Amino acid sequence: MSLADRNKSILERVDRHAEHPSANALRKAAENCLAVSERFARERDLIAQNGHLTQEGVRAQLTEALRRTYGRDLRDARKPFDAAAAKLKSMREQVKPAQVDRTDVVAALERQEIRAFVRGLNVQERTKLLTPGSDPRVLDAVLDAPAALSGVPEPYFAQVKAWREEQLHGPLLKEIADLDSLLSESQNAAVIARGDLMNTMQIDQRGFDRIMLPIENKADAPWLKKEGDAVVVVVPGQATYQPATADEMRDGVFFESAEAFFKAHGVKDQAEYLARRAA
Repeated sequence: MSLADRNKSILERVDRHAEHPSANALRKAAENCLAVSERFARERDLIAQNGHLTQEGVRAQLTEALRRTYGRDLRDARKPFDAAAAKLKSMREQVKPAQVDRTDVVAALERQEIRAFVRGLNVQERTKLLTPGSDPRVLDAVLDAPAALSGVPEPYFAQVKAWREEQLHGPLLKEIADLDSLLSESQNAAVIARGDLMNTMQIDQRGFDRIMLPIENKADAPWLKKEGDAVVVVVPGQATYQPATADEMRDGVFFESAEAFFKAHGVKDQAEYLARRAA
């Protein structure tokens, strides 16, 4: 399969989710990721045309190009995936069990009686009672205590939990499943593009990660801060801050505090940070 055919196949899988509200943004992100790997391959071909470079010289120029441009391009192309993943996480956090009033003694006794009733049933009777359409009060009673107190085997207990979640959050669970499927398909382009970059470099995973991970994790990222309509770079130890350059805007992070900045840079305070920079 040619590179063009492979990329077409990747995007066609994303297109199966074309009706999803996030489909266009995530498809574009997938296209951008694949485009980065294609441009890096062309960069390698151009560098290789220089007959005066040794193999080590070619790799050195590729490494510089990866650090300067293509690694950052791929990192930035992934931003819509990161945003979708954050949204997915937030949606999943909304899937919570039914809220039980612990101060309602009568309701607690009722749940206890229901568990005792369920525990006294044989397997067939229990299976017939606990179904996707069961009375929510029965499901809540079973789920409100360890599985053994209802005589429900652990695997079936997990199924009961899933049924109750479906009753409580059916539409939300569908939204989660749809976005998860779209994100998985589109994000695959970033994984493949990253592999392409490594193959273009012709180095092993460990060597490639040594170059890429600091870029992806924004190691030593500038500390960005808004001052009115401007964005400046905060430099610990300096009293005034300069406007952020385009590169600093791209690589920087809006840290919430000095503590967060120092933690991200692997130091405990300003003194250690300044000492490390001076070393």
